Amino acid sequence: SWNDGIPDSWRLLWFGTVSNAMSAANADPDGDGASNWAEYVAGTNPNDPASVFQFSPGASFDPSSFTLQWPSVVNKHYTIQSSYGISPGNWTTLATNISGTGQAMQWTDTSPTAKSRFYRALVQ
Repeated sequence: SWNDGIPDSWRLLWFGTVSNAMSAANADPDGDGASNWAEYVAGTNPNDPASVFQFSPGASFDPSSFTLQWPSVVNKHYTIQSSYGISPGNWTTLATNISGTGQAMQWTDTSPTAKSRFYRALVQ
């Protein structure tokens, strides 16, 4: 009913009503830095600051590999990308269609370089 891409069923699930202003797509009721739109897409709880789609601390690095870890959601799929800078359009896809299990996921880059590299995960 808001015409913002978030279904009323999601608002009812997390806010108990479709008219709560805190359920707006750009609102962040739990203050975790993820808007309701991002929480909806990622499948995370918009009222729990610990439920956010981001890499977990403790990623490991050694000269031969670099491991990323993140919480996953069942029925979501993840893509891992890397870049030597954070400019738009400079991202290279390293892995795709990684299926969420509802548990912590890990992915290891077995060919890291000596240069600094940025990583990101996309969720669908």
